[in-house]
Amino acid sequence: MKKLLLLITLTILLTNCSTSKPTSIQWAEETTFDEIIKKADKKNKIIMIDMYTDWCHWCKVLDEQTYPDSNVVEQAYKHLICVKRNGEDKAEGTQLVKKYNVNSYPCILFIDTNGEEIERINGYLPPEEYVIEVDKILKGEGTLPALLKKAEQEPNNLELLNEIAQKYSNRGKLDEARSYWDKVIEQDPNNSKGALEEALFANSIAYLMTGDFESAPEILKKLIETCPDSKYMKKALDFLILSYERNDQLEEAISYSKKYMELYPDDAMMYNNLAMKYVRLDTELDEALKLVNKALELAPNTHHFLDTKAEIVYKQGNKKEAVELIEIALQQPNLTERETTFLNKQLERFKQ
Repeated sequence: MKKLLLLITLTILLTNCSTSKPTSIQWAEETTFDEIIKKADKKNKIIMIDMYTDWCHWCKVLDEQTYPDSNVVEQAYKHLICVKRNGEDKAEGTQLVKKYNVNSYPCILFIDTNGEEIERINGYLPPEEYVIEVDKILKGEGTLPALLKKAEQEPNNLELLNEIAQKYSNRGKLDEARSYWDKVIEQDPNNSKGALEEALFANSIAYLMTGDFESAPEILKKLIETCPDSKYMKKALDFLILSYERNDQLEEAISYSKKYMELYPDDAMMYNNLAMKYVRLDTELDEALKLVNKALELAPNTHHFLDTKAEIVYKQGNKKEAVELIEIALQQPNLTERETTFLNKQLERFKQ
């Protein structure tokens, strides 16, 4: 009897050991992506690729806080073939970056067994949010294939069209994205449905993200002119001014800076920035001085505002006041090493 009980106990223990679940994500050991696809196909699972870099802070936070979570581990064990790839690894990482248009990190790709992208998660998510998002992906909720199928039945659903455009944009497929934004613009030309501003703003961001500061202004101006009450107005003006600055179109940047200040008169940074534009053009220094004084009134003793004022009075011939302003700036708390070095160089220049 004792032998029988011992045998039963051993059987139970062995069974538990053989079916025990992992306590951490089991990252696939296969060396090539083709091997990963074959493994996923055999197991009928989705591939999850964690694209990271050595310098990416939030990639490390994912590793430390999200991936060790028991719910994340269980979800991965049941449904995913998990892979890690360094986006800067020339062996395969750079190929995957190019293939799937990865432009930020961390980027978590979800791929089917044909190698086609189902969905992606850009950036860090804490464990609870990550599990919810992946669960939606596994169910096909909100993925690009699901949205495209829905759009066949609802071709005039402008919110849906904007969502599809954003999905394509996130994947770096901007031609496809703009074809959907164009549909929104055509159906809501006056923003009566609130969809136009979404399309215009998202489209302008897509241009800016790819460094196209020449195409963005026209779209941003249309947003500003067509949607005067847009929730994106402040950002649109900010990005428009930035685009003109990057294109060395300072006169245009000044014009829209003035419009910005009319709408947002308590933004100290914009007063300072406009003052600096006048400094760069070496014109209207009296007006520039008024602007920076307004910035200092709103945010007293801000070190870069003091530096701007020092630059103006130096150009006006008042070296003594310029030196005094930089000395005050150097006394401000929480200066970085880089800021301190710059201010000391300014001090040396103004003393000459």
